[in-house]
Amino acid sequence: EILYTDDGAVKGVATGDLGIARDGSHKPDYQPGLELHAKYTLFAEGVRGSLAKQLMAKFDLRKDCDPQIYGIGIKELW
Repeated sequence: EILYTDDGAVKGVATGDLGIARDGSHKPDYQPGLELHAKYTLFAEGVRGSLAKQLMAKFDLRKDCDPQIYGIGIKELW
């Protein structure tokens, strides 16, 4: 998940918990997630990642842009 400062800026990310059973109980190898605070946070999950979508919505990053249109890549078909 994305972590924010009190003024709304990104301050880092939190990793998920490890070692959780299907029923939600903690396995013997359970480790809680970590909060990683950073001066700079780089999101490298692809343009359609779940965190990227959250950032685009929160900071209105898609405002005044022309989304890319995908095609099949064939100019002429004979």
